[in-house]
Amino acid sequence: MLIECHIHHFTIISTTQLQFAHHMTALTGETGAGKSILVDALGLILGHRADTKWIRPGHERAEITAIFQCPADTTAASWLCRHDLNQDDQCIIRRVIQRDGKSKAYINGRPATVQQLKSLGQHLVLIHGQHEHHALMRAHYQRERLDHFAHHEPLVQQVQQAHACWHAAHEKLIQRQQMLQQQQAQLELLRYQVAELADLALNPVEVEQLHQEQQQLSHGQQLQHSSSQVLMQLHQSDHAVIDVLHQATHQLGELATADERLVPIIAMLEESRITLQEATAELSHYQESIEINPERLQQVESRLEILHDMARKHHVNAEDLFNHYQTLCDQLNTLDQSHQGLVTLATECEQLQAAWLSLARELSTQRQQAADTLSQAMTASMQTLAMEGGVFAVQVTPDDDITPRPHGLDQVSFNVSTNPGQPMGGLSDIVSGGELSRISLAIQVLTATAQPTPTLIFDEVDVGIGGTTASMVGKLLRQLGKHCQVLCVTHLPQVAGQAQHHIRVNKLKSNNQTTSQVTHLDEAMRVEELARMLGGETITEHTREHARTLLKAVV
Repeated sequence: MLIECHIHHFTIISTTQLQFAHHMTALTGETGAGKSILVDALGLILGHRADTKWIRPGHERAEITAIFQCPADTTAASWLCRHDLNQDDQCIIRRVIQRDGKSKAYINGRPATVQQLKSLGQHLVLIHGQHEHHALMRAHYQRERLDHFAHHEPLVQQVQQAHACWHAAHEKLIQRQQMLQQQQAQLELLRYQVAELADLALNPVEVEQLHQEQQQLSHGQQLQHSSSQVLMQLHQSDHAVIDVLHQATHQLGELATADERLVPIIAMLEESRITLQEATAELSHYQESIEINPERLQQVESRLEILHDMARKHHVNAEDLFNHYQTLCDQLNTLDQSHQGLVTLATECEQLQAAWLSLARELSTQRQQAADTLSQAMTASMQTLAMEGGVFAVQVTPDDDITPRPHGLDQVSFNVSTNPGQPMGGLSDIVSGGELSRISLAIQVLTATAQPTPTLIFDEVDVGIGGTTASMVGKLLRQLGKHCQVLCVTHLPQVAGQAQHHIRVNKLKSNNQTTSQVTHLDEAMRVEELARMLGGETITEHTREHARTLLKAVV
């Protein structure tokens, strides 16, 4: 529960320190005195959005510190332990707003994020605002109230997470489908081109080999004639080069005994003769291998023509045609894999949708059960809020459309009959403004009773009611204060009189500045404050006596 709150330079509050106790505490004061400002300050502690407009003029920053009691068996204590932020049985949260727009937060002296404040705050305080009865007219808010009443939050989060997973996969599937639709023409062209090139049975060096073979076949007769002439000159004619070298070597050999300087010359001539003999043998073999084959030449030239035509069609050189074919195969394989990935992704979406549907149906079943409980409890509450004979019914309607949605399958509507014999209808069609305020308050009280949050703040939720109904509302809040700490900002003396504790907020003006002053009231001061609330600016002994009567009537 909330023990203390220290506020510095926050809007019209200069510096104030409040202590809070168990049970119900009323916060009262004239309009504009700053009662709801205290609620706004606590909202910052709970992670609400910070704004520099809340910094008191003339100061560089605003600071709010709240001290909570967190026994070991509370959910807040468990949260602090999980995040290694525990400190005895207390939790101190500090929030600082700076003029430059920066905001800082601390939990038990250690820096914290706003998200951490929100996460921890839901275990510490629950604020019910004065405009919630207007929100009650909206279908999604009615569904949220039912889930809050029935402790559905964990299952709702699972449904939301399942929806988020499905939505992410579904978005990826749509993008992949759109991409493949755009690539369909390219895919068909690739399949045609790959099939066309595959029919050619290409290999990496075919074009080079064919060109070489073409050269050989087309010059076969010339090669054979020229090689024959060379053989004649080297070996087969009367003056063959090899024979001439042989004779020269023999002649010089006879003279070598006379002059040894001829020996190396003879060796070189002999080496040349041997080399020419080897070359002659190789040339003879080459001549025998020369093919004169016009039919083969025609086949080679025909194949080259086909390959060159195909290369021109694909805008590449004939020598690069095989590599181009490999590239097209790789591109086709990539697109085919994308198509297979599409099938896999579609299957994943179906599985995620089935997982969501299972959770959504479980949530729907629990909502049906909770709807009956809330209907009965609200009908009973209406009898004590000047709507005797009224009936409240929560209708849960599962949607036939099983497309995943964050909230599940159900449409939830609050229907009411405020008078006996009156037909049931939606809140916006049936209730008056005052009736709506009372119904909203009853739902908030029932919801708060169902939740383990130790501190509940009601910020002017009793707007639009008065008289006996106001007394019943005050008793309802006092009864709620037996189970948890209740802070109630109110303008109604019947409600404030039911509180065990009373805080008054005054607005003071001095030196052209406005300041809020917070006072904890004793018994005598409570009488004066209730008398002011009853009689306005003029306080008489009659209004004081009426105030005393209100306090004495509290049970």
